[in-house]
Amino acid sequence: MPKTKFQEFIFTFITSGCMIFIMGVYNVAIHTGELQAATSKHALHSFPLEWFIGLLCAFFIASKTSKYFAFRVAKSTDRPIFIILCIQTFTVCTMVPLHIPSPVRFHQPRK
Repeated sequence: MPKTKFQEFIFTFITSGCMIFIMGVYNVAIHTGELQAATSKHALHSFPLEWFIGLLCAFFIASKTSKYFAFRVAKSTDRPIFIILCIQTFTVCTMVPLHIPSPVRFHQPRK
């Protein structure tokens, strides 16, 4: 568990980057109907802007919300891995609605 604000920022930086990239690959794969190297390349094209916006949303919006809900499920005396998984689960639940418009912005309609 991150103990300082800097550790929390690094943790959020890494986890939001992974989540946003994987969601981008998923969106492109759904749109194109295939998963190839070009899919990752296309998702990587829009990744920096999405990561920046997602990092800000994750750090300033989702972190407070996810901790609120996570500590309603987990107690501070629970094992750290359970607390981390609760926080990450609620972070994903908070972040996914914020990123739903991204396929609309970056991809052409299906033929």
